Amino acid sequence: MITALVIILIGVVQLLATAHTYAVNVGELNALKSQEAALVEKKEDIENDIKRWNDKAYVVSQARERLGFVFPGETSVLVLNADKLMDAQSDSDSSQSGDDDGSDGSQTLPWYKELQYSFEQADKQQNVTGDKFQNGSL
Repeated sequence: MITALVIILIGVVQLLATAHTYAVNVGELNALKSQEAALVEKKEDIENDIKRWNDKAYVVSQARERLGFVFPGETSVLVLNADKLMDAQSDSDSSQSGDDDGSDGSQTLPWYKELQYSFEQADKQQNVTGDKFQNGSL
């Protein structure tokens, strides 16, 4: 009787080990299938990008947008501080809709604008005696 119980116990342990291995393999298979689906989608996106770049109209639009190219006879117009205008417009839109994000209204300037601002402030700075700097001299 004890021998039969030992044999049954060994069989159950072997069966559980096999079932565990099967479950782990199924999990890995599902993970690989989802990874494959993501890679197939990425491949399709890249192929669509390649097809888009083969279209002359798309290349022209990208050259105009990204590089600022214009056709002969056209005049290029560059709007300075366009990002601030867009931010102000979006702020006014959000205030009209009643959304309040809790910000104090201060905006962070790009690093080059902050550098320019600090130079302007340094030019306006007074020395210890109260005289203003003029062209680097007292």
